[in-house]
Order: sequence, then structure tokens, then C-alpha cells
Amino acid sequence: SDVNTIKANTKLATSRNDSFLSVESSAVRDTSDVKSKAILPVNALKARVYTEDTTTPVLSSWELRLSAGNVLPLIVVLKFSETVNLTSLDVSSLTLQAGSNSTGSNLTYTLTAGELSQKTLSVVEIKVTRDDLDAIKALPPLLLSKNTSFVSIPGGTVLD
Repeated sequence: SDVNTIKANTKLATSRNDSFLSVESSAVRDTSDVKSKAILPVNALKARVYTEDTTTPVLSSWELRLSAGNVLPLIVVLKFSETVNLTSLDVSSLTLQAGSNSTGSNLTYTLTAGELSQKTLSVVEIKVTRDDLDAIKALPPLLLSKNTSFVSIPGGTVLD
């Protein structure tokens, strides 16, 4: 979305000092179908008020990509509600679970490391390390089926 593209640009709309608006004459029409006046980029209007973004990204879905035979690479794909800053994600905050909560007898495993890549502004992939994959394999039924595959990530773990 346009909002995600703007958020990804760290030099645009981060404060009142870098928030300006220019428009083409065809951008707005009144009820009599009269076009608005253009505001050229050289005369762009500075924002009168700027409200800082306080909405943090939320994990909206995730998937697991495992090669045949349970060998590397094991890829964890995280899909967030908005643009994320890849460098803010700490892989060791991600916990894989055999149940929807981490209480009781549910098995859990917290990743220790991984190779991060950003596929889109709001989608991150983690290539799991061999050590983590071996540890996960030693914890059946963790990740053996959709019913034993859950992920937990604390709020504020990844920034936009």
C-alpha cells in the first residue's frame, strides 16, 4: 500500500520538517467539476500538524517452508500488518510452539539464530540454522503438522 511505501522511506514523513504536499490540478474537483489549483513540488505545503506513527507492526500470519526429508533450508515466513524494519527483528525472540499457548505440556523452542531476508515491505523470511533445525527435530510433535505448529513473537519485537 502507499502507506507502507511511505513508511519504508526513512527520509519522508518522519516529522513535520519532512512532510510536504504537492498536487496536480486534476487531483481534486469541486461539486461543479472545477479542478483545484496545482501545488507544484517547488511550492509544496508543509504539514501544519504532524502526528507520529504509534502503531506497531503485528504478526498477521506465518508459514513454514520445509524441504523434503526435513533437511535445510527450513524457512519461517512472517507476514506483518505493515512495513517492518528488518534490522530491528531479533530472531531469538521467535518461539515455535506445539500448541496455541505456551502453558502446560506444550512443547516450545526459541530460535537461537537465523538468516533474515525481507521479501516485501511487510514480509520477512528467516532461514533457520542447522542447530535450531536439529533441536526442533528432537522435540516431536513440534512442527509435525498444522495442529502442532504455532509461533509466538512478543509485541514490540519488530519495528516499522
